[in-house]
Amino acid sequence: YFCVLEALQNALKHAEGLRRVVIELDGSTPDELRFAVRDDGAGIAPADGIRDRAGITNMRDRLASFGGELDIVSARGVGTTVRGRVQTGSDATMIEPG
Repeated sequence: YFCVLEALQNALKHAEGLRRVVIELDGSTPDELRFAVRDDGAGIAPADGIRDRAGITNMRDRLASFGGELDIVSARGVGTTVRGRVQTGSDATMIEPG
């Protein structure tokens, strides 16, 4: 929930020319939940890179604590997609940092 909320807030705050945001949730497998937040804003040119500021770092850390991952893809003129996945069910255990 918090990662989807953070990705949505980032899109609303940073995506120039934003007209639409699509949120997808996929719980079709019993052991994993996936999400994607896509916007149609200006996107980020590959040369500019995506910097892990506090919000992105928090999303990565949150998902990693449950064995999950975060992926961000962006292209100038296309928009940005934030994808995440986290384990669910009996195999989902919190991983203690350090």
